[in-house]
Parts: sequence; structure tokens; C-alpha cells
Amino acid sequence: MAGIAAGQTPDLILIRGKILTVDAKDSVVEAVAIAKGKIVAVGSSAEIQRRAGSTTRVVDLNGLTATPGLIDTHGHFAAGGVDEMFHVVLGDTQQVSDVLDKIREKTVTLKPGEWLVGTGWDEGKLAERRYLFASDLDKITPNNPVWLMHTTGHYGVANSYALKLAQITASTPDPPAGQHRPRRPRPPHRRVERSGEGPDGETDSSHCAGAMAARNLAHHRRIASGGYDRGEGRGHNTTQ
Repeated sequence: MAGIAAGQTPDLILIRGKILTVDAKDSVVEAVAIAKGKIVAVGSSAEIQRRAGSTTRVVDLNGLTATPGLIDTHGHFAAGGVDEMFHVVLGDTQQVSDVLDKIREKTVTLKPGEWLVGTGWDEGKLAERRYLFASDLDKITPNNPVWLMHTTGHYGVANSYALKLAQITASTPDPPAGQHRPRRPRPPHRRVERSGEGPDGETDSSHCAGAMAARNLAHHRRIASGGYDRGEGRGHNTTQ
């Protein structure tokens, strides 16, 4: 157990919990004492409770876990939990057919009209080395709107059902600060670029109003994920 400076009475003590000390051995203990916002002692509940003073607040965690305060300038802890609980996780897919198999498996659990949201696909890890398209998804999700977020969280793909809900068509005007770049001869497949960014060759990428609108609708239906809602980074929505 770490010692407490002479005369220093803890302001807060947590007992009967799982305290992740994050020390060199990643020790887990029962209790922790805190004074002036700093951890001053860890150990068993009995040991730490003996340090309590008349003004010390003692909290019984009843088996719950506590960690030291963490400072992270860029973290997605909540999103990770949401993905595992509610989304189709696509990070381990190795080819387009793997993605479609997972989407097909999830689709059978949904009612018509319910959203299917996935995350984690990466065209760089797919054998085909290409993006996912609405045409891939339409064949197996004719009755459900679909949004699949890229592993970066900055862009994704929606199926035609979702684009219809968002009222996005091949003739949709350019979004603010961006432009549609139709690719022939396969309309309505298109590339959308934000102003200030040049063409990206053969890449079907960028920031699409359809994706924005689909995501806004998803948020309205309490389906949320990172990326578009904060307006960060580049993104695209691909249709073919």
C-alpha cells in the first residue's frame, strides 16, 4: 500500500471495488484514498478505511470498477462500445463478400424499414482493393436503410434505401462548399469533393451530401456514430 503524507487526511475513499492502479504491474486492489484530487494510497478496504477522517467521504463501490482519471486528447471509447453492442463490426473482413455475408446475417434480424448500421470496413484490406457501393448493398438489403462507416470514421457508404430517405438522387444539386463529379458511363455513381481539395484520380472519395443527410436521419432515429456529426475530415458516400 502506498503511504499517505503525514497529517494528510483523504477527502475521498473508495472501498470494496476493483481499482485499476495502472502501476507497473497493472495491480488491481480493493480501495483507494484520494486527497486534493490526487491518489495518495491504494490497498485493501480495511487498510484504506482506517485512513478516513471525520470529513472523509467514503463510497462503497460494491464490486464496481474504478480507474485513475485519464487525459486523452482524442478518444472514441463510447463509440467503441456502441459499435460492439449495436453495429455490424466489419474490421475483420477480407473481401467484399465477407462484408455482404455479415450484412445479410444482420438483415434477417431486422424488421422492414429498420436501420442497419455497420462500421470498420477498409478498402485497403479488401482483396478487391475497392470501396463498397450502394449496388453491393441493394441486392441484399432492399427493405432496410443501410449506413456503413469506414474504419476512419470520416466517410462511408449508404444503400439506395437510405439515399431515398435522404432524398438524394443523381440530379441532386451540389452541396455547399462541394461538388458532385459524375463518372461515366455508370450514373448515378459519382464522386463528390469539397472546395479546396483537388480531384483524387481514380478514388471514389469525398464528402457527400447524401451521406450527411442519411446520417442526420440516423441521428434523429437515435443511431449515432463519429465523423460527420462533428464535421471533421474528408468523407464520401458512394453509389453505383
